[in-house]
Amino acid sequence: MSRTLFWYIFADLFKVFMMTSGALAGIMSFGGMLRPLMQGGLDAAQVVTILGYLSPAMTAYSFPIAALFACTVVYGRLSADNEVVAARAGGVSHGALAVPAIVLGLVVAITSLLFLYFLVPNFTLKVERVIKSNIAQIVASQIERNHQLEVSKDVAVYAQEAIVLPQADEGREQRLRLIGPMIVRYGIAPHDPKLRVPIEFFTAKQATVYIKQFEDDDQVQFSFTLDEGMRLPRVAAGQVLAGIGATQFGPIIQPPMIKENTKFMVLEDLKRQYEKPWTSRRVRETLNGFISEDQQIAMAKLIETQLSATGRVAFNGETESYELAGMNGTVVINRGADLVLSSPPDQSAITLRQTSGAPEPLSATARSLRVRSWPLSDGKSMLIDMRLSDLSLTIGNDTSPGNELSRTVVVPMPAEVKAIEQNRSRPDLYAGQDAAATRNQKILGRSLVVLRHDIIAELNSRAAFAVSCLVLVIVGCAMGMIFKSGNFLTAFAISFIPALLCITLIIAGQRTAGNVSWTFWEAGESLRTGIILIWTGVSLTFLLGAGMLWRLQRT
Repeated sequence: MSRTLFWYIFADLFKVFMMTSGALAGIMSFGGMLRPLMQGGLDAAQVVTILGYLSPAMTAYSFPIAALFACTVVYGRLSADNEVVAARAGGVSHGALAVPAIVLGLVVAITSLLFLYFLVPNFTLKVERVIKSNIAQIVASQIERNHQLEVSKDVAVYAQEAIVLPQADEGREQRLRLIGPMIVRYGIAPHDPKLRVPIEFFTAKQATVYIKQFEDDDQVQFSFTLDEGMRLPRVAAGQVLAGIGATQFGPIIQPPMIKENTKFMVLEDLKRQYEKPWTSRRVRETLNGFISEDQQIAMAKLIETQLSATGRVAFNGETESYELAGMNGTVVINRGADLVLSSPPDQSAITLRQTSGAPEPLSATARSLRVRSWPLSDGKSMLIDMRLSDLSLTIGNDTSPGNELSRTVVVPMPAEVKAIEQNRSRPDLYAGQDAAATRNQKILGRSLVVLRHDIIAELNSRAAFAVSCLVLVIVGCAMGMIFKSGNFLTAFAISFIPALLCITLIIAGQRTAGNVSWTFWEAGESLRTGIILIWTGVSLTFLLGAGMLWRLQRT
């Protein structure tokens, strides 16, 4: 094949490819804008920013179809104008005529690989951050639709209406006004650690929400100022309800709004997480759950040890303090994270006395008490929840019976409890501890397997997507030369079927690899099946294109 003929075909291919890729990328970018525009309440500047970030990603995703269309159109025109016949008469085979398309496919495949491994993940993450940066509008939209917002696993907010306020001058802080809000703080049910139950309620006429986002870890902090607010405990018997003009609630740290996803990771990040899985946010969340559980158990043992040694234990917080005492005959039962105190028959041998933080002296004697503690998000404090049953409550000089009394206090985390987090900060260290139950080890093992599968599937899917650019140009040029009638749009429509199959199998294989069964999570069947699906479409498309070129070569 002469150099003149090569550049004649290649120039035409490249021109059509660039126009098609630009048009498809533009259409896909505007299509990707619809959902965040409708749900996120973006302004004009954010729309322009997102379009700029979407363009590189959509350009990379348009490469396979653009290459397929360019080859089908160019070679279809060559065939319709009998230029293929002329080239054959001059001794140029169909295989030689396909060389410009193969060169274009190699260039596009390498470019696509570089885009997908190094450029697209960064821009995709930037798009997500721009969308999530308008947090006040997202929260307002969610409250308008559902009248509720789950700030964290321990706090939920309900409101009749939400109004976005103008952004203050303090940088990234956003403001939101809630009409008729109610804030519910949840705790762990005594009979089922997995069940959350309301501990206390905060109601107000309206509330101002201050939202601050941290750029380093994508976490969001919520602080509430309640107007004409009131705190209501879940169990009102024997407790004081205090209505005040305004009060503060929070700050509450919400988990990152942008979930960790392999599609946001460049090649270096994928390799790092594969080699050091404890750097993964998902694995860290699983680990933190186990560490929190072990810290609760350790705190219960410390309280039990002190009660057994001295008969009393003090909980000293910043604003209030309590002293818990068990008289002779009190039975202490350790149920892991729960500590249950029971009095002898027909006696009330358990005493809880508030030593500071109360306007009037408060004390209670009860027949039974349950103590539960859990670490707070700051990593330095623990929330102690004490629930008394069959009690006699004394406030000042007034004494009254009650069925149940609940008291909570935030205390500094003991050094022994805090050391658990340091000693089990990595999956391999945690798995070697005796405190890690078999069930927890299974959950942790599955999390590591899912992470490994996701990384391998992501690497393979990006590579398969890039290779599909080369494979589809072979199909396109062969299909264009076969349709000699000049109806190359029909050829493109037919060749689009294997392209759709190829891309669909890549996506299906990636999803299958991450769908790890709880029963057979160690076998790795999902990963093998996913990898097979990812490359099956590419392989079948290659065989189709190679078969058509071989048939043309034989004619």
